[in-house]
Amino acid sequence: MKIKKIFLLLLVIATTLPVMAEGRRVVIDKPNLRLYVIDGSDTIFNVRVCCGINYGNKQGYKDFRTPEGDFKVYKIQDSRKWLHQNSNGSWSADCYGPWYVRLATPGWTGIGIHGTKAPSSIGHRRSEGCIRMLNANIERFVKLIDEGTPVTILPDKKQPAPKKETAKTETPKTETPKTEAPKAETAKTETAKAEN
Repeated sequence: MKIKKIFLLLLVIATTLPVMAEGRRVVIDKPNLRLYVIDGSDTIFNVRVCCGINYGNKQGYKDFRTPEGDFKVYKIQDSRKWLHQNSNGSWSADCYGPWYVRLATPGWTGIGIHGTKAPSSIGHRRSEGCIRMLNANIERFVKLIDEGTPVTILPDKKQPAPKKETAKTETPKTETPKTEAPKAETAKTETAKAEN
């Protein structure tokens, strides 16, 4: 009789707790810019994401790389009122979307999964190292995970080949070669406690 009561109590507890299967985990596929939530052997969430501008594993602060390896969700934070400091010292709002999922990444701070105010960046390599997704997707994502959820970030398979320079034609000996001033390249970078 006692065993029956314990079994019924366990059954009631198991059916009323939030669905957080023991095997639930997050996999971020950097080469294909996808994030998956896997529950046991089932993929229950699959979205496009944005990863760090530079390829390869994170090596230093502000190297614009997304770290690779096995991590855990450290904290889920409401980021609606957060500001992001731009390279010119000004501040921008809404950069992280409604939620920031901070990852425990030993050796690195400020790495997370978050929303964005730049939806066109999704499916591209445009972040400072974090993983971005559409704001509607981050709202769904945070309901599927909890602090401590394992996160695996798969490594880049290979870096893209450098762009080839176009062949230069030789200047005929009778002409004086023309020289052009080098074109300045500008890069817009942002700084903040959380890499974007």
